[in-house]
Order: sequence, then structure tokens, then C-alpha cells
Amino acid sequence: MVNRQELRTMIRLRLGDVAETPVLADAQLNQWINDSIREYSNHFPRFAEVHIACSAGVREYSLNGRMDESGVAVSGADAVLRVEYPLGEKPPRILLRRSEMDSRFIGENCYDLRNDLPVTLVLGSVPKGMEVLSVWITCAHSLLAQDADEISLPEHHLELIILFTRLLALQELAMGEAVDPSPTGVILTGLNSMAARAKQDYETTLAVYINCSSPGGSISKWENSCPLLRRSF
Repeated sequence: MVNRQELRTMIRLRLGDVAETPVLADAQLNQWINDSIREYSNHFPRFAEVHIACSAGVREYSLNGRMDESGVAVSGADAVLRVEYPLGEKPPRILLRRSEMDSRFIGENCYDLRNDLPVTLVLGSVPKGMEVLSVWITCAHSLLAQDADEISLPEHHLELIILFTRLLALQELAMGEAVDPSPTGVILTGLNSMAARAKQDYETTLAVYINCSSPGGSISKWENSCPLLRRSF
């Protein structure tokens, strides 16, 4: 796994900002890396399984802030894919979603979601205090707070983080130059051109990754179906 310091080095190399005194501060790049992770999560959310020890008589459980089964804190919980309650039944008891306003909700094997922040799961049945609730969700990827923090997205998707961070950096440099442009305007023109190309590179690469991760779609020819999957045998 790549940590924040390693990722920042990759981005500086891509920007050519490798002088002893760099143009961009570490704090700026760190912020843009987290902005890029938020952008990435909009397209490729993280899948997580959360186990919750139920309390007697308590039917409401927030999802954000809990540790998932991989040891990563959940943030930006979005879709709930599956709810198993109580965990460990054979066959598994998978709950159906039903509005908590429904007269058949209380006391039944079902659940509902309250999407006000934080996202809260509401059980129809009333726990006795010995059950464990398993929730499969999609959520945001973890932001990086320290240089040693490792990024949670797949390493073959790092290019998206690098490209989007590069785009944010070039846009910032272009805006800074626009405030006090050089007499000829050449620098501003060059930065605007580079930022436009960086935006195109990011959008093109994002489209390729979305296409390659799609669960369905037509494939006309194996070797040309996805540039990231081409190989020789």
C-alpha cells in the first residue's frame, strides 16, 4: 500500500516540482490529495462490512465512525447493500428494507434507513442485547491525515488520484499567476493550457476506469475491449 508521503512524491515528479525548494508546499498537496480521494469516492466507493453489537431495547444504530471488519473507520456511509440480523444464523437471516412508517415494521425482521447525517439504521425487531448486526455498505475512502497513512483504494487506481491532484495544482498555479501576470502573459497562457490538458487527461482516464469496472456491457473484441486489460499471450 502507498502512504501519503510516497503519493506526494509521485505527484511532485509528475508536476516537475522537485527542486530543493519546491513551488508547492506539502500542506497544499496534502489537501489536494484528500480532495482527490473525495472525488474518487464519488465514482468508486469503498465496500465495507460493519459488525455492531446490539444493546437491549435499542433499535437505532449510526453507521459512520464505526470500525469495519478490516479495521478502517467508516465515513461517508452511502448505500446499504445487505443487512444480516442476528449474525450467525444458518441459513443467514437477511433483512428486507421496509419503511419504519409502515404498520408492519415494529417487531418484524426488517430495517429502514434515516439518511440524515449521520446515516442511521433502524431495526424493526427489538434486540435483547445479545445479538450482532452485520451491515454491508458502500462508503467514502479514508482521508489521509499523516504521512504514514496508507491510501485505501486499489493501487492500480492511484493514477486517478495523481491526475486529479495534478489538475488542482495547475489550476491553483494558473489562478495565482492571473492575479499578478507576467508582462508578456506567456506564463499564464502556458499554465492555462497545461491545466486544460490535465483536465482532459483526468476525464479520459476516469472514463476508461469506469468502463473497465462496469459489471456489464458489450465487448466487440477482447484485445481492444479495455486498454487497461490488454495483454499478450
